[in-house]
Amino acid sequence: MPKAANKADKNDAKTAPIKSDVIIVGAGVPGALCALILAQDGLKITVIEAAPYPEPQTPKKGARRDAEDDLTTALQSGRTVALMERACDSLGRFGVMAGVSALAAPLRSLRIIDDSYWPATDAAGAGRKSSTIDEIFHAHEIGQEQFGYNIPLDPLRRHMLDLLAEHDAVTLLCGAVIGEIAFKSPQNPSAATMRLKGGQTCVAPLVIGADGRGSAVREAAGIELHSAAYDAAAITCLLDHTQDHDGTSTEFHRPSGPFTLVPLQGKRSSLVWVDRADRVAQFMALPPAALRDAIQERTRGILGRVELMTKPQSWPLINARAACLTAPRCALLAEAAHVVSPIGAQGMNLSLRDVEDLTDTVRDAAYNGLDIGSAAVLEGYARKRKADMAVRGVGIDAFHRGVSTDNPFIHRVRRSGLAAISACSPLRLALMREGLSPRSRHG
Repeated sequence: MPKAANKADKNDAKTAPIKSDVIIVGAGVPGALCALILAQDGLKITVIEAAPYPEPQTPKKGARRDAEDDLTTALQSGRTVALMERACDSLGRFGVMAGVSALAAPLRSLRIIDDSYWPATDAAGAGRKSSTIDEIFHAHEIGQEQFGYNIPLDPLRRHMLDLLAEHDAVTLLCGAVIGEIAFKSPQNPSAATMRLKGGQTCVAPLVIGADGRGSAVREAAGIELHSAAYDAAAITCLLDHTQDHDGTSTEFHRPSGPFTLVPLQGKRSSLVWVDRADRVAQFMALPPAALRDAIQERTRGILGRVELMTKPQSWPLINARAACLTAPRCALLAEAAHVVSPIGAQGMNLSLRDVEDLTDTVRDAAYNGLDIGSAAVLEGYARKRKADMAVRGVGIDAFHRGVSTDNPFIHRVRRSGLAAISACSPLRLALMREGLSPRSRHG
């Protein structure tokens, strides 16, 4: 195990406070990347992670392992993340992409199939299927080999934790639970103080909350979360299939919600199936074979015969945004700051742009000798994120509602828009480039 599994020690109460430049709470992909960037910039970082340091995957005694075994092990949790090229470039600076290259599947094309049904059109209540619109967008059209990669999440996160554990400027505390955070005090107005359960104390001028939608940092800072629940839920799992996906991610747009198949290595894909909450509950109650058949019908056979590779999971969908991104000596990023619909795989990529802007802001402040946790510095981060978060948040929400509807007017508008984008080469190319590198980032 690397030096810094650095798990919360039973004798923490007897140790001196850990002093650093930045405390980052949450060692998911955004929090870990934030720590790596700031440590590279010469800052001392403390990373607090509630989950224990993951144990290494070891083969059974006498068993031989090959690349296929490693991939199967990596996919056991059923969690993957689709990262666009810009996010991959950020991770690549630290060798992260090289570390998971054998497990990452390139996303070379995006296929959108508008496979909706018109509402009833006659007195007998009979409906008719609308003509299907089937469009495919290729990365090579904008001079790219791929739009990004779909990566198993567990080995990606494990690799990033190993990098943090080995970094001399990072103190990684896994299995650590926050007891109390004081963002300001008369005794030490220039630093925040965090006390962990067990007694360890951490002190730094800036605390970054990257601890997810239930963020303890956000709550301690008194920042409200404005959220709205969709009448929808998502089913996720991994699938084996008999036909190649050819690096093409396919989105079926249907009135009940998008049904998305994202390539993995080999003849495998990850599924994100959005439907009404009551229908998702019904599907999740089905026996595995019946659920597989329901998935098979919705793939329209484009991947051949499918089989469930992992146990399906489901969760309700919400749209949420923190009332503000900063508070005294505190900044939020990723799902501590915003939660969006999984449609279009924008969530993680939006989160990593938070990381990009926050680290730029902190780096510039530190270089100029400023207080990196001051209100003036943190306001600069909030300004940078304002346009991107607003445009993406509203856009993803509108897209989700536009796809997940049986309203005939919206249905026609959506189909007309897809047809127009496909027919207009400049618009088509501009939208593909915007998906990879949003111009709205700096407002």
